[in-house]
Amino acid sequence: MESAGSSPSTGQVVWNRVQGVLRLDPPVFAEIGADPSGVTQGLIVAAIAAAAANLWSGSLLVLAVPLYLLMAAGLAGLFSLVARMFAQGMPRYPAWLAVTLFTTAPLALGIIPVLGAPVGSLYMTVLQFVAIRELGRVTAGEAIMVLLIVLIPATVLLVMLATAFGLAGLLAVLSEF
Repeated sequence: MESAGSSPSTGQVVWNRVQGVLRLDPPVFAEIGADPSGVTQGLIVAAIAAAAANLWSGSLLVLAVPLYLLMAAGLAGLFSLVARMFAQGMPRYPAWLAVTLFTTAPLALGIIPVLGAPVGSLYMTVLQFVAIRELGRVTAGEAIMVLLIVLIPATVLLVMLATAFGLAGLLAVLSEF
C-alpha cells in the first residue's frame, strides 16, 4: 500500500493513462507523448490488447502480437508524416509511437465474439483521431484528413493482402481434390 507522499507505481501510471485515453481525456495524450517511458508503457498496453484480441487464435497468437506492434509503429510514422502537412513543430516520432500504442487498447475487445473486433477497431479509430488532434495540435478537420489519408490506403492494402491469402488458401484446398 502506498503512503500518502509516495508516487504511484509504474503499473498504476499505465493503468491511469489507459483509462484517460479510453475516456478521450486530451491532456493524457500529451502527457504520454512527453514521457520518455511512454513507448515502453505503450508497448505493454499494445501487447496485452493484441494478446487479448487474439486469445482464441491459438498458435497464431505468437504472430499476432508482433504484427499488431508493427502495425502501430507504421501508423505512428504515417500519422507523424501526414500531420506535418497541416502544422509545424510536430513532436518527434517516439511521442507519436507512444500515443499510437496506447490507442490500441480497445483492440482487446476482440476477445468478445462477433462484435468485439469491429467495435474495438472503431473505438481505436476515434482514439487515433483525438491523438492526432492533441499531439499534432491540429484542428478536428485536419485530424480527420490525416486519418483518411493514412487509413484508407492502409485498409485497401490490408483487404488486398487478406484477399490474396484467402485465395491462396482456397486454391490450396481445391488443389487437393
